[in-house]
Order: sequence, then structure tokens, then C-alpha cells
Amino acid sequence: MTGRVTARPATTPVDMVLPAEAASLAPIRRAVSALAAALGLSAERVEDVRVALTEACANVVVHAYGGLPGIIRVRAAAEDGFLRVTVRDEGRGLVPRLRATSPGLRLGLQMIAALADEVRFLAEDGGGTSVHMAFAMPAPA
Repeated sequence: MTGRVTARPATTPVDMVLPAEAASLAPIRRAVSALAAALGLSAERVEDVRVALTEACANVVVHAYGGLPGIIRVRAAAEDGFLRVTVRDEGRGLVPRLRATSPGLRLGLQMIAALADEVRFLAEDGGGTSVHMAFAMPAPA
């Protein structure tokens, strides 16, 4: 499966669809981190975005498709004073498994919740999960 990555100006929203595999994480991190930096987030907050994004994407790669091929959708954009990042899969779903016995899964979700200013985990109609994260942008000078 091939993914779609297109060139874009620095503050244009990120909209990516890539294979749900480990090799997809680096281009996703680069694109969203570049957007976060272009929007004026501090280096520390850009790192928070990178870590939370990596956790959300890694959950898709490891858990969403049960070893079968699948996709990961990532959207990031400035909206209402926040960098809003959504990671979505079309796999077997995460929300019903939030109480799962896998400590790694719980710790990753807790990390996302601790790093983002807002976070929501949603079961999608037709299958899959989306993770919606928001990171406050600095106020204009």
C-alpha cells in the first residue's frame, strides 16, 4: 500500500493518508512538527505534540488492524487558537478497549492526555477510532 504525502506551505493544514506501519511515523512527525513550529509553538510544546502524535500513531500501527494492512489518517490545522491534530484508523477500534489489560496501551493514552490541552478518543461509525488532540497556540503579539 502506498501513502499520499504532498508538499505544502508551512502553515497549510497537514492532511495525510499513509499505510499503518512504523515507516509512516517519521513523515507524519516531520509534517506535524513543522506545522506546530510554523504556528509559533515553543520547542518544548512542539516536542509535546511530537510525543503525543507518536503515541497516537503507534497505537494505530500496533493495535488497530491486528497485523493486517490498513491506513492511518492524520489531519492537523490551526483552529480557534489551537493546533488541532486528529489521528484516525479504520481498524477494530480502541475505545471499547480503554480498560484493556495492556499496560502499554493505557500508559500511551495517559501520556497523550497529559501532553495535550484537550483530548478525545472516539469510536467511529463503521469501525475505527479517532484521537482528537488540541495544543494551545501562543497568543499573537
